[in-house]
Amino acid sequence: MRIRVLPLVLALIFVPLFLVTACRSSSADGLTVTIVVDGTSRVMTVTDAVTVNDVLRRAGVTLGELDRVNPPGYSRITDGMTITIVRVVEETVVVEESIPFERRTTLNDGLPAGETRLLQAGVN
Repeated sequence: MRIRVLPLVLALIFVPLFLVTACRSSSADGLTVTIVVDGTSRVMTVTDAVTVNDVLRRAGVTLGELDRVNPPGYSRITDGMTITIVRVVEETVVVEESIPFERRTTLNDGLPAGETRLLQAGVN
């Protein structure tokens, strides 16, 4: 009975240990990531970040509501990855412009031939 339990105990100890070890990053020195934002490029070495959002948070990059991140924030980071932030600004532009009035001609049997009469004057 004792011999049959030993392999089970060993399996219960080493399998979770193997799984935890397999989930760790293979690089003890960290991963090198390049962040391109606001016209500048910044290279960082990260050891404990998992996603793009983690890297941006550690770099102190604040994202606006409309800003675009490539690759998306939920993506896992890889060594040599380049993260690009495109700042998006939304603005409304109003242009006031005078539009010339259109002249329409209608036939009227009550007027002599060749005579015209203004029916409605245009107003700006």
